[in-house]
Amino acid sequence: MTDTFEVALVASGATIPATGEVSATNSFNFSSLTPETTYDVYVRTICATTGYSFWAGPFTFTTTVACVAPTG
Repeated sequence: MTDTFEVALVASGATIPATGEVSATNSFNFSSLTPETTYDVYVRTICATTGYSFWAGPFTFTTTVACVAPTG
C-alpha cells in the first residue's frame, strides 16, 4: 500500500490549516510563490481507515529575490 499525503502552504505564522493539497508521491512543487516571502509548510498522511495523521510542521522557508537587477 502506498501512502498518500496532504501538503499545505500558509504564510509564516498563520494558523495551522484545516486542509491541503493531496500528493501520492514524496515530492511536491508549489506554484505561484511570492518573492522574498516566508512560508510555513505542513504535511500529514491520509490514513486509509482512520482519516488523517497529525500535521507535521511547520517547516519554514523564505523565497529568494525574483530577479537581480543588472549592473554596469
